[in-house]
Amino acid sequence: MELVSQPLSGQLGDRLIELLSDKRYTSLTIIVAFAKSSGVLRLQEHFERFRERGGVIDVYVGIDLNGTSYEALTLLLACSDSLNIVHSSGEYTFHPKVYDFSGPSQGMIIVGSNNLTGGGLWTNFESALLVPTYAAEPDTQMLHEQIATYLQELSGNDELFRVINTQEDIDLLLKAHLVEREVTSQIRRGQMRNASKAVGDGHQLFQRGIAPRIPPLPRESSDSKQKINSIARSHVENVTVQALKGSETAWFETRKMTGGSRNILDLSMKSLVIKTYRNGVFVEPAQKEIIPGAVEFFGINPDDTNATKDITLNFNGVDYSGNTILFPVGEKANGTWRIQLKGQSDKGVKITDAFKREASAEGKVEPFLTYKVIAFSRITADHYLLSIYPESQIEEFMEASLVLAYNGQSVHSRLWGSLRND
Repeated sequence: MELVSQPLSGQLGDRLIELLSDKRYTSLTIIVAFAKSSGVLRLQEHFERFRERGGVIDVYVGIDLNGTSYEALTLLLACSDSLNIVHSSGEYTFHPKVYDFSGPSQGMIIVGSNNLTGGGLWTNFESALLVPTYAAEPDTQMLHEQIATYLQELSGNDELFRVINTQEDIDLLLKAHLVEREVTSQIRRGQMRNASKAVGDGHQLFQRGIAPRIPPLPRESSDSKQKINSIARSHVENVTVQALKGSETAWFETRKMTGGSRNILDLSMKSLVIKTYRNGVFVEPAQKEIIPGAVEFFGINPDDTNATKDITLNFNGVDYSGNTILFPVGEKANGTWRIQLKGQSDKGVKITDAFKREASAEGKVEPFLTYKVIAFSRITADHYLLSIYPESQIEEFMEASLVLAYNGQSVHSRLWGSLRND
């Protein structure tokens, strides 16, 4: 038996990765209250390898309290053999955290406080007990049977339990407001944060004390991390730019867009600041404040106009690679950076076709991306979650942003801003 007191004596995410690579185990049952892409993405390739060698993964996850995101369910649908949700419409919360590995001769049962999130598996203070089980020992093997009985009782309760078979099942939960996109959660937390006021002189009774390590995502390299940290490296004295360095999501007002399919988004070389969240309150600059443009969020030096970069966008659970960021030249160039949303999936499906399907579902005549808010949430320096919101929600984005600016140096430019995950 082993007690993992995270992060002081290990991190459960690392132990799960070890166990997923152990060929003695042929099945994994996950029962958790909450799941977020921050946790699922870091285990995704290990789930896939486990399944490639014949392993079976069954997931049971709660959706109470908005603790599980739309993106996490979409990812889990793709990397598990069965996905099931549990939801109590009353005042009670589905709140277990169990990871049950089984094999022909032995297994491992983990029970603790760790949800399937980046925080739950790596950075939060959590505790988990790892109990090895053996087929030859009835007492320990009985634990697997008790878990199986528990799941049978859950699945037999139609008021609590639902099987997720398709992406449409997840979309239905989104439309019913039973789950939400992660950017929506960021907005809500940002609104709560920005509504609070700074207290006293900022004196704290406690300091952070420990900085737990969270592993990079599979696509991230040391070069990628360097790019992520490159934001305004020559302007570190600027408080606004320092706030931008903490952002994980950038959002943009689209208006009419450009390009034949209205799939090109301008990214400014420089931005005019409207206001910045500092020390618990919003601050408007006393004089005109110009910061590096929105393109630097994607790890590009705005002054290096010869640079190009292809990024992968995950839209509705599908990765579309080959979305190009560049500084155009020629007669049609407008003197600003742009991102061409033109990627394709590994099955050859174009992201523009996915946009057309979304427009059709909305009953729209005009292109899907026009008059919207587009949000890019960084997974790595080359990989982003893409979320699309109606223009009517732009004030919510403005209110929740760490930095709010114009996507250019004019007050007539489109708006953009930054959000932070925590």
